[in-house]
Amino acid sequence: MKFLISIVLLFLFGMNSVFSQYSIKGQITDSQEQPLPYVNIVLYSITDLKNPKGTVSDENGAFEFQKIVEGNYRIEISSLGFENQNIEEFELKANKILPIILKEESTELNEVIIKSKRPVIKQTAEKLIVDLEKSEMVNTSLQDVMRKIPGVLVTDSGISIAGNSGVRILINGKTTAYMDIETLLRDFPADNISKIEVVEQP
Repeated sequence: MKFLISIVLLFLFGMNSVFSQYSIKGQITDSQEQPLPYVNIVLYSITDLKNPKGTVSDENGAFEFQKIVEGNYRIEISSLGFENQNIEEFELKANKILPIILKEESTELNEVIIKSKRPVIKQTAEKLIVDLEKSEMVNTSLQDVMRKIPGVLVTDSGISIAGNSGVRILINGKTTAYMDIETLLRDFPADNISKIEVVEQP
């Protein structure tokens, strides 16, 4: 039996102080130079690794972090169906442009390389839907998948969407409030998931 995972964001509004100076932007493409939308890009400050910033590439594969203070950073890029890519520590002292090429995930069986089937991602007015039914998620967990869901940020501090906490996880419409979320993310096998929905609910 496969499950439907729903991630519901309850908006908590607040004010943030900004002391920023530079931008980091770029475009993400595949090996055929085709732009890749819905790619997660996570920016880590070396002095504050517990509070990363996240963004998602648009339809043209473009992304941008604005008003970033001078300092040392590293970047993690992830997308369902592609290998993760890490940009090692760099010093930000001016605006930065990063062209990024992602490689498709593949599995080697008896010297035959099989490319993974990519999930289908749909954006509606109410939610983002990731259809995993026909994709191949071998030896991966819910946590592995969640790290690649567009706009979802998984850290040691928990789960956030677009920088906002207050996230609830529902399985087939039922709450997981009574469960240990860390254990659920780690132990729930991805091949038992048919679909993931990200719902923004005021």
